[in-house]
Amino acid sequence: MNPNRTRTLLAAAGAVTLCVVGLMAFADSSSRDAAKSASLSASPAQVKRGEYLVHNVVLCVDCHSPRSESGAFLPDRHLTGSVLPFGPIVPMPAWAPAAPLIAGLPAGWTEEQMVRFLKTGERPLGLPATRPPMPPYRLGQDDAEAITAYLRSLGSRAR
Repeated sequence: MNPNRTRTLLAAAGAVTLCVVGLMAFADSSSRDAAKSASLSASPAQVKRGEYLVHNVVLCVDCHSPRSESGAFLPDRHLTGSVLPFGPIVPMPAWAPAAPLIAGLPAGWTEEQMVRFLKTGERPLGLPATRPPMPPYRLGQDDAEAITAYLRSLGSRAR
């Protein structure tokens, strides 16, 4: 292939990439603004339902909350991330040794992204769910929104 043509194609590809990245940043900032509005409109009942789901149904606290040496949850550290006290029983290179902080939402995540994650198992930008043992949840819209509202409500406590 002609070197000049190769440079031209690479320059064009670079320009397209910059445009796509710019559009993604614009879309992300729009999503962030929408998420802030959604957070402000979460009802106390929705937050309470999210708390119930997180602590009693989906059981996010089991992995994402640290425990004392006796195994009791540390009450002031719910959902602030934790080293996992268990591992796979067969070799599994993708195993996550720790669960991240989710109180207040994971760093850089919008509410819209968290709702999508809880509904589809996909992380932002369409990446697959995190490594095992995190399951790819398939929650309904209302439950995903309730959990997200609850996690967002914990933001000041966790940071």
